[in-house]
Amino acid sequence: MKKLLYILLFVPFALFGQDNDPCYSVNQLFNQMEEENPSIIKNFVSGWNMFGYPCSQIVDLTEAFSAIQEKVIIVKDNNGNVYMPEFSFNGIGFLQGGEGYQIKMQNTEYGFSFCESINWPNLQGCTDCEAVNFNQWANVEDGSCNYDSDGDGIPDSEEVVGCQDSSACNYNELATDEAECTFAIEGYDCDGNLIIYIGVEAYGGMVFYYDEEANFGLVAAEPTSVSEPFGCNGVDLPYADGFGIGWGQKNSADILNGCDERPIAASVCDEYELNGYNDWFLPSAREFQILDSTIGVNSATNPLNVDIYSGYKTSTEIDATHAYMCHNYGNGVYQGDKGSDKQIPIRAFGNLIYGCIDSIACNYNPDANMAIDCEYPEQGYNCFGDITNPYVGMIAFDGIVIYYDEINNRGLVASSDDIDGTFEWGC
Repeated sequence: MKKLLYILLFVPFALFGQDNDPCYSVNQLFNQMEEENPSIIKNFVSGWNMFGYPCSQIVDLTEAFSAIQEKVIIVKDNNGNVYMPEFSFNGIGFLQGGEGYQIKMQNTEYGFSFCESINWPNLQGCTDCEAVNFNQWANVEDGSCNYDSDGDGIPDSEEVVGCQDSSACNYNELATDEAECTFAIEGYDCDGNLIIYIGVEAYGGMVFYYDEEANFGLVAAEPTSVSEPFGCNGVDLPYADGFGIGWGQKNSADILNGCDERPIAASVCDEYELNGYNDWFLPSAREFQILDSTIGVNSATNPLNVDIYSGYKTSTEIDATHAYMCHNYGNGVYQGDKGSDKQIPIRAFGNLIYGCIDSIACNYNPDANMAIDCEYPEQGYNCFGDITNPYVGMIAFDGIVIYYDEINNRGLVASSDDIDGTFEWGC
């Protein structure tokens, strides 16, 4: 215990004195002290010898001579006690430091040692000064050494090889060492999907509208070279009057269903095929407005090459003889007759959600982006069949409404049947 205390007190002092050698460690100190304090050895010749026990620790005599007991005949101490290994007799017991003894040997033994010079404690750790986790206090290598081969300050065991370019498809934010990066083909993402933006060629045409959040968009083909009428001049086509985004396909279908004339603008688009797509239709008024402003004449570059002097039909009817159309030099759509004009076929792509997109309809779908037929309540009723707006002539309240006061919400109904017979007024 005293030796260990001595070491713990001395080692810090010795280490702090080695400022010029960063690799100096307790292991070197131990080696130095062992060199300066070597083990005491004894040569025993055949016959009688005298020796002094040099170690501070007492030791069982049987254990002390266990390595050469076949050569030992007898050991005697100053009190006449003996150890005779032949008879497994130990009358001495323990060797005491500083005491003298006699020994008779059968054969000579050179370099015999009773004890090591110093009994060092085993302090495990990395003892290689080249390692990043070199431990100055370790004297027993435990295999934990870690190195920084490339000198970047990160141990080899913690190095992560990977692409460090954040714009690459295989970017690894944890990478510490550079590896080959891979990049998407221009115009595509890392999964091979086309990157959509206004003016890109995709899905059979040129993108002129894209809702990134809903992943829904519209593309346009080149304008047709022929001019065709809207169709059914003098005939009002019910429900073919949708104006906004998502109405063009339904308008076109309603025109084709309600008008037997062929060819007409809607049929030219319906029969159009391009790049493997055959689901083209005539744009609604609002769809054409956006087309014109993004890739048409009224865009910055007119990438669709729309003829500034041509008139183009939309699928939005106004009345029996009029529909919305566009002359590109007029910067927008306006009312025109149902006469002949050119057509620009368009089609939809992406997350197409079909539904009623009229907010006053009973089957309104707020998520829909492509219109279908809407359902409306009967006049005077709401979508649940409740009477909400009575009107004169309405069959309700078990009769026919003959008077209704909207301000006070009250009225009169008459029976729909006469009472048989004739009667006096009375009195």
